[in-house]
Parts: sequence; structure tokens; C-alpha cells
Amino acid sequence: MKRLFIVRHAKAEKNEKTSDFDRGLNVRGENDAKLMAKVILRTIEDPVVFVSSTAKRALQTALIFKKAIPKAKIIENGELYTGNSSTILQAILSLDDKFSSAFIFGHNPALEDFMANAVCNARMATTSVACFEVNADSWKEATPQDLRLVFLLRPSLFKKEK
Repeated sequence: MKRLFIVRHAKAEKNEKTSDFDRGLNVRGENDAKLMAKVILRTIEDPVVFVSSTAKRALQTALIFKKAIPKAKIIENGELYTGNSSTILQAILSLDDKFSSAFIFGHNPALEDFMANAVCNARMATTSVACFEVNADSWKEATPQDLRLVFLLRPSLFKKEK
């Protein structure tokens, strides 16, 4: 069974002097990405592929996850930065079937639109991770209706209240 992970990039710095595309992660974002990578580590089956938007904050999030999952291959996809639900689906359909687990690192509103098409209306806060089982033998045959939500996690679920 294949698993698809939808990941919204971690919290980015607010810098008016930097373009939106070039905004990097802030300290909270880095810490949240490390936390979420560690939390989901046991749910991943090898081999693993990461498909990431080329925006700095999304790539940084993917690279932090890669430290926890070193065998993962990273594919950069520039269309995920300004794309939509269809762009995400196209990225999934283009995956090699040798990968058992696939991660899409992207942005809202495209991620939430994709989730809604998978009959899962959910808010994707920064560094949220949604895991789906894919009811298809091949990535090339997968549709949003073939996805079954296994879990949706956000960093706030694992932080102690002050």
C-alpha cells in the first residue's frame, strides 16, 4: 500500500525586504519541522520521495525532514509554488512506482483545495502533515477519491501548554 503525505511548509520569517518566494524559515518553523519529522518517522515505508515547491521555506522544510529520513530522494517542482490542486495531482501522477511513500511539500490554498478534493476539508496550519493511504496500484492511477485519510497532525498537538 502506498502512502501520500501532504506537508505545508513550516513557519516562515516575516521580512518585507525579501520576496515571498525567498522567505526562509524562522526559529519556530525550524523547530516545528524537526518535531513533525520525528513524530511521523514510524509511519513511513521505504523507498521515499519528497516533491517540494522551490520556494525557500518549502525546500528548507523538506531538507529538515530529509535529515530524519536520509534515504529520501528530493525532487524540486517549481509549479508547486503558484500551483493549485491540479498541480499537486500532476506531481503525484508523475511519481515513479518504486516509491512506497511520497511527500508533497507545498503551500496554501493549493494544499487545502487538494485535501477538499480528497473529501477531507481541513485547515492546513504551518507544518501540518496529512497522511493518506492510496487505494491504487500505481501513482499514475491515483485520484483524490482513491485517498483515505489516516491522520492529520499539526505541531500544536505535541507542545505542552504553558
